[in-house]
Amino acid sequence: MQVFVDKKGRNWTVVINVAAVQRVKAMLDVDLMDALGGKLIKKLSAESGLLCNILYVLCEKEAIERAVTDRKFGAALVGKCSVDAYCAFMAELVNFFPEGEKKKETENRRDGESEKEEENQKGACTLCTPEDLWGLVWKHAGVLGVDPNNLTLRELCLMARERKKEDWTRTSSILAQNFNMNRNPKKEAGRSPDFYNPYADKEEKPKSEDNLKVDNKFAFELLKKLFVKPK
Repeated sequence: MQVFVDKKGRNWTVVINVAAVQRVKAMLDVDLMDALGGKLIKKLSAESGLLCNILYVLCEKEAIERAVTDRKFGAALVGKCSVDAYCAFMAELVNFFPEGEKKKETENRRDGESEKEEENQKGACTLCTPEDLWGLVWKHAGVLGVDPNNLTLRELCLMARERKKEDWTRTSSILAQNFNMNRNPKKEAGRSPDFYNPYADKEEKPKSEDNLKVDNKFAFELLKKLFVKPK
């Protein structure tokens, strides 16, 4: 949520979520999802009044309560106020989308995780077309079983990722238990749930003294030289 002030000193709140994006598209035929592809920025540069119209739609509820028409709203956005309004809009728009760069959840992805699925896990930052982004909205909403209208795309991606982490935590525990119950202890070592969990931290652990291999032959030769007197 971002706030800007017009020349009459009135505070306006800018909130961009799925419902707001749908409302702007329905009323102005402008898809805010075009921001990642760069088309929206070009439209804003070419049409001077477009930003004002978008902001009015986003702030329509407050405008109706204050009996402010779209013309009065636009007339109050001049000079520094228009710059502040633009900055508030862009900041809220940036917060709507997933972060541009995501750290990999793990470097040890299993074969079942395709590259496309991995992109979705990272927030679908490489997707730019509105169709792909809208598909992602409804896909995550279906997986989570929630109404996405009051959520941003960033929130949906984070929620879906954490949901999959939680699902894999339970699944990997079952897989590890099943393997450990049916393995041959003489031939195979036991496995932990992290072995199956693609989201688990798999940092290489330093070798402990218990894991070091001892050369018994060399050890006996050394002890013999130290404690056995030559004849």
